[in-house]
This record gives sequence, structure tokens and C-alpha cells, in this order.
Amino acid sequence: MTTRHEGAALDASVLRERECLKAWNTPEIIRRAGRYLQKSLFVDGFYAGSRNQRTARFVQEYQKNFRSVPGSIEVQAYDAAAILIEAMGKGSVENRAKLRDQLMGAEKFSGISSDYRFTEDGVKRSAHLLTVKGNAITEIAPEN
Repeated sequence: MTTRHEGAALDASVLRERECLKAWNTPEIIRRAGRYLQKSLFVDGFYAGSRNQRTARFVQEYQKNFRSVPGSIEVQAYDAAAILIEAMGKGSVENRAKLRDQLMGAEKFSGISSDYRFTEDGVKRSAHLLTVKGNAITEIAPEN
């Protein structure tokens, strides 16, 4: 059993870990180490500055409603809800097995940040390839 203070320390530790996980795709990384990161390459599951129209519309609506830029967690929650709504709307989903079958049977689900594909090995999705140019993080657009 943890004491109240140990619990608070644990909570602070989890918060630091979460901040560390998203430390690359943030303005903070530019402020702290931008000159050392020029032309670096890294990936993220979501990029709020994407030129993708679906992403841009979502970011604009999110900012209008919540007065902040959405992050990966907000986008993943939105996409997860949309995927479930779409899967359940395609047929009779009476239990978990039927939901799984519905998810596995779809070619893909188009989300805000990427397309999702459900396979026997798990969820497959693309990532955004990002770099640091000057004082900004930019996306390296995929070649078609």
C-alpha cells in the first residue's frame, strides 16, 4: 500500500514519462535543442500541422471548441470512437466476437491522423515523418 505522498510521487513520475513520450513533436524541443536538431528525422502518430484536409479540419474545429491544439491522445480517442461507430453501423454487432469480425473484415478505417487496418497481428497504421527546419517542426510529405 502506498502513502499519499508516494502516490503523488508516482503520479508525477507518470506525468514526466508521458511528457517524455511526446517530447519530440512539441515546441519545447525547438526551444531547448532546436539548433542541434536541424534536419533530424523522427516520427509521430499525429501531426497537427499536417496538410491533410481531414486533419486540418479536425484541428480547426478542436481549437474552436477547446482553445488548444489536439495531441495524439485526443486524436486517437476520436479515431477509436469513429471506428467503433462505423463498425457497429455496418451490421449486427451483438458481442465482442462480432465486433472483432467486423473490424477484421474491413479493408481500412480512415481516421484523422491515418488509416487503420486491423489484422491478426494487431492494428497497422502509418506515422508522420517529421523534421526540424529553423524554428519549426515540419512534415516530410510522402512521395506518391
